[in-house]
Amino acid sequence: MRNLLAFLAAAVLTFLGVGWYLDWYHVRSSPAAAGHHRVDIDIDREKIVEDVQKGEQKLQNALEKDKKGSTEPAAAAVRGTLPPK
Repeated sequence: MRNLLAFLAAAVLTFLGVGWYLDWYHVRSSPAAAGHHRVDIDIDREKIVEDVQKGEQKLQNALEKDKKGSTEPAAAAVRGTLPPK
């Protein structure tokens, strides 16, 4: 149970750190009436969706490149046309 809580805490802290770095949200504080303090959190959902889609696309490209690069030598070996080293 402690491991699960530690993992969740690490995931939340990572999300907060990445979100702050990529400007997914802004936290503003300002004084309010009668000694109170006001905190506003502005979350940019469109930026989050855009950045996640960019990340997914980069991951897809990297996987396709790795898959293509790792299968070409095997296919060449089957055909008997290995390039010289």
